[in-house]
Amino acid sequence: MDLIRPVNFYVNGWENLDWLKEVLEEKFAPNLVEEFTVKELGCGHKEGVKPKEGFMASIRRLLIRWNGSEKPVESVIVKIPNIEAAAKAWKSFSTLNSEDMIKHGALVITMMHNTESLVYDKLGHASSKLCLPKIVMNRNFGSNDPKDFPVLVMEDLSRFKIVDVLDGLNEKKLYAIVNFLVELHFFSYHFADLNSLGMTKEVIQELTELDNRLLVDICENLTQADPECFAKLPLVKKLMTETDWFGYYMDKFRSGEYPAVLAHGDIWTTNVLFDGDSIGGIIDWQMVHPASPTEDLQHVLSLCCPVEMRKRLTEPLLQYYHKLLSEKFEANKEPVPFSYETLLDLYDQTLIYTLGMSLFATSMWSGSDVILTGKDGQRRVKECYERSAAVIEETICHLGL
Repeated sequence: MDLIRPVNFYVNGWENLDWLKEVLEEKFAPNLVEEFTVKELGCGHKEGVKPKEGFMASIRRLLIRWNGSEKPVESVIVKIPNIEAAAKAWKSFSTLNSEDMIKHGALVITMMHNTESLVYDKLGHASSKLCLPKIVMNRNFGSNDPKDFPVLVMEDLSRFKIVDVLDGLNEKKLYAIVNFLVELHFFSYHFADLNSLGMTKEVIQELTELDNRLLVDICENLTQADPECFAKLPLVKKLMTETDWFGYYMDKFRSGEYPAVLAHGDIWTTNVLFDGDSIGGIIDWQMVHPASPTEDLQHVLSLCCPVEMRKRLTEPLLQYYHKLLSEKFEANKEPVPFSYETLLDLYDQTLIYTLGMSLFATSMWSGSDVILTGKDGQRRVKECYERSAAVIEETICHLGL
């Protein structure tokens, strides 16, 4: 696989936008672009905190001034893969050397950009049902020259809100997320080839070694940061750092052994844009893969809800999900693909994966402006830790450790 390389110019050189001018003028001919104004994300137009530089990409909002009275589109979002940003995020909690970080970053960023590009290409026809942003330009990877670097240019959804990761979700929003998941999973069962999206087996194998090395540092750092909160982390550390838990999980659903759907792979508050309590858009489709029907719900509940709220709502949300999904299949005169009892079993089978993703997210977020918003920092970090610790506890109970 050809890997995306570091491209500092496109990360830092937002003043050179002739390539975008050319794209927009071709798409919206005969209108001509007169000027761009480049804005960082998170400039006060949303309620929640959006990192000014993404963990995995450089993202900017570009306001467009057209030469004439017609305004085909007033702004777009431009997203360019950023290996340095990824390596920097991981380096903040790992002792791996810079060369290994760049190598890991190149592999992960290439996989993620290629996946997101393919998702928009293959699922774009269902954009309204799946809450996808409309795509203006979709270029996978190339030679990294000014005419051929990997980039996505998409609809600006900043009219919708990003809510806070710790305090922003309520029950209505969670049920709205389940409504979206039902649409995505019903679509999945009518999509020709689930395995055409997501990581190949070779990429999974290559990632596992470095991911496990990262997890060694993550476990040590979290235990040092809050020994009381993470007192039980050593019980699962060996499992998380010395086994192929990641590849095992992926293979069970890619092989068809377990009922599989398309998972978004990274459902959390920054990637779900709300219009009141309804969903206005879902972004960052870069971790899509065949997975457990419960994966996305477990991810958002474990990371974005207080522990009490997660425990109280998990069962009602799963019941609601299965009821809605069953109704869609029955209305289509098709058999329901799995029972509610099977769904509960899949929830248990997904716990180890949920825990792994929780540990990565907790390590990255707790030292970033996702959590450290400038006020009440100590409480927010503690809340972040407690959510991860609760997933550790649940996983230990399931495994009988």
